[in-house]
Amino acid sequence: MYVLRDQAGVMGRLAYDLGNAYLYAGPRLQNSSVLFQMLVFADQDLSHLQVEGLSFESLERTLAYIDGVMAPLPRACMARPDAEDIRKEFGWVADMLRLACRLGMARLQDGPVIPIGALPMQARTVLAAELRALIGRHRELWQGRNHPGGLDDSTARLGRILLLLEG
Repeated sequence: MYVLRDQAGVMGRLAYDLGNAYLYAGPRLQNSSVLFQMLVFADQDLSHLQVEGLSFESLERTLAYIDGVMAPLPRACMARPDAEDIRKEFGWVADMLRLACRLGMARLQDGPVIPIGALPMQARTVLAAELRALIGRHRELWQGRNHPGGLDDSTARLGRILLLLEG
């Protein structure tokens, strides 16, 4: 209400609920989440997460949850000059969470979590195209609010995942 100045009362709930998407993905990890692990440890064995509740179905539920959380975004009525930027930023975050879910679902398709390099080329191509677009959006959003420092570092982290998908 005070920060986002949303007269429709959408954004506070949306921010809170989007921040809780990780709760639907499966195991609760200390200082991390399954969705974060799918992105940051894209090239590592994550089969231990399945023992704790990670599944194709839990990631499907998470995708549906994210879609439900984001559905009210068009109704937001923020009395801020950067309202459109905020909408784009929240959209980017939701799309990154969706990518983490789809990446996890692809890695779980046939049972145990497999490394990205073992995914079928068709799945890797689709995920790479999605990530490439997200990297482009990240660059645009970053430049709208931040100094150039740090941009290359943050895009390099995403670029590492892209290399795994394209490799």
